[in-house]
Amino acid sequence: MNTQPNITQLKNYLNMPEVQALLKDIALPEGQVQQWLGRLMLLTDVPFQNIIADTRLIPTESLRFFYVDPTWIDALMDGALSVGSDTSLDLMFTEVMASVVKVAGTAIAAQIRAGLLGIEPDNAAGVLPNPNQLMSGLLFRSSIVSDWPGLHIVPTYADESISPVPLRFEKIGGDMILIIFPGIPESVVIQQPSQALVFGVMDGNTETEFDIYLRGIGVGGFATGAEIVVNKEPDAVSFSSTDTSFFRAGGNQVLNVNTIMGTLATQMQAAGALTGSLSPSEFALQLAKTPEEVTFSNQTLFK
Repeated sequence: MNTQPNITQLKNYLNMPEVQALLKDIALPEGQVQQWLGRLMLLTDVPFQNIIADTRLIPTESLRFFYVDPTWIDALMDGALSVGSDTSLDLMFTEVMASVVKVAGTAIAAQIRAGLLGIEPDNAAGVLPNPNQLMSGLLFRSSIVSDWPGLHIVPTYADESISPVPLRFEKIGGDMILIIFPGIPESVVIQQPSQALVFGVMDGNTETEFDIYLRGIGVGGFATGAEIVVNKEPDAVSFSSTDTSFFRAGGNQVLNVNTIMGTLATQMQAAGALTGSLSPSEFALQLAKTPEEVTFSNQTLFK
């Protein structure tokens, strides 16, 4: 009498809820496999040509927003887990374990990101809250990426429980950066790094013009550092590089600081934002040029 179970009996056994629960408790893949699956979920080990089929889709000086379809990630994971599956029993076991393996990979994906940030993994536990949640991202190819290695890209979400920390933030070429978000942002802000704070002027309407937008110094109801607004428009003083009165004599293109300070003081007095003359520190406040940023709203994202 043959007492060995056949394939059908084994499948029925593996399909029993209590057996599946036991497998999920004790049969997690080893650490290296979890690491591999976690990286796959972040597309880390996926060849670039499988993400972008043709480089013409992301030309120089372009920005592309995209979705990360969880169904596509499922197919990717299925392909990875199918390695070494030779029999129908192997496939059955893989199917039973698919969900627990995916959750394990999700946890590792969060730990990978925490490690890159130098934070504790527990703090990143909410970075990837749901392995089935639709993720999104962007590909940014520009000289900005190479010129500003400390570039800040900050997402905001309608759901405040979603972490603003991207799942992946990686430079994948000399001028290209790949970012994956744990959800669908309402907006994405791209900022120059904080060290971009300098003293300077803004470009004017022509190549020979430049503007200085006036800031309050705590006089006339204008808070220190706040933009001075006149008739609902930012108040500014425009200069021209062709105007010799704003340069010192000698033809060396050295700015005449006294003339510029006097012009700014006159404009601020007219706006009621100054009494008397500008001090050196107040003049410096007018020339402070904060890092520039651009905001993309959800009305323009993922179209």
